[in-house]
Amino acid sequence: MTAASPEVDAARRAAAAGALTGAPIPPEVDGTAAETEAVLNGVALVLRGDQRVVAVGGAQAVDFLHRMLSQDVKGIPPGGVRPACFLTAQGKIVADLLVWNHGPGRWLVLSRAAAERGLPLLERYVIADDVVFADPVPAYVPALLLGATAAVPMSLGALGVVADQGAFGDTTAWHLLLPADRLLEVTASLLAHGGAALCGRGAFDLARVGAGAPLFGAELDERVLPNEAGLATSAVAWTKGCYLGQEPVVMAKHRGHPPTHLCRLQIDRELLLPPDAPLHAGGVVVGRVTTAVRVGRPGLSALGFVRHGLAKVGAELTLGDGDAVRVERVFE
Repeated sequence: MTAASPEVDAARRAAAAGALTGAPIPPEVDGTAAETEAVLNGVALVLRGDQRVVAVGGAQAVDFLHRMLSQDVKGIPPGGVRPACFLTAQGKIVADLLVWNHGPGRWLVLSRAAAERGLPLLERYVIADDVVFADPVPAYVPALLLGATAAVPMSLGALGVVADQGAFGDTTAWHLLLPADRLLEVTASLLAHGGAALCGRGAFDLARVGAGAPLFGAELDERVLPNEAGLATSAVAWTKGCYLGQEPVVMAKHRGHPPTHLCRLQIDRELLLPPDAPLHAGGVVVGRVTTAVRVGRPGLSALGFVRHGLAKVGAELTLGDGDAVRVERVFE
């Protein structure tokens, strides 16, 4: 791997500093072309300073989370990670999160926006349970390592890195917890020995659109069932007992269908779209665009929700101004 220019090295250090303070993912780090190449054909490292790590401990922590979240929390192997959802009683997503089996309890990784909304609600259900929510010590910065050839150098375990492979949309990625007090050292090692490029929000969104990986605040909020967002396979355990919001989720699977489906869309348009741009068919609104990116070809690639019945590969829709939209992939 060639040495980075002073400008790129400064950008990497700034991105790491931002991750430490919980800043949003920067729009660009290594440069647009380098980041796009890393996402499409190489290995991309994304520092998720926009996320929090919360330790849930106490004698009844695992039982509590198991009955509150959509995932089989008890079945996560030691050191493993699985996605989950915390839902309303109506089955809508209050927070999506990663659950790590780390230590005697569990660690939750979720966006700061989801934590602000979801953690107080989750804690309200702790009544007589021995359950405690706290920031883990030492502090960690979540990260993602994306790419078919992505690998985590074994030496990073000695630096306190926690790592496991897990779902990223319809693909897999390395989910990482990087010790905050050694972030620059660990990041440099991943870039040098893991062959990764440090990527910002634009490249991250490009990866998400390709894999159908929904993001809280873009695709995920309290309007959406897990079934609609392509999370039914990865984040929902269908054989476990009851959890909050289970009935609507199960009914949408076994007694009908979800109202909409997350789809990848090709849009004949060059200008980027505002969030929730409506999709039309026959003059009727049938969905919305949630994330749109440029992919080095004419038009835009996007994620969006399309009404059941029209969510089929090849279906033709339009934007409000008449730009053509085609469904490329349906994530279920």
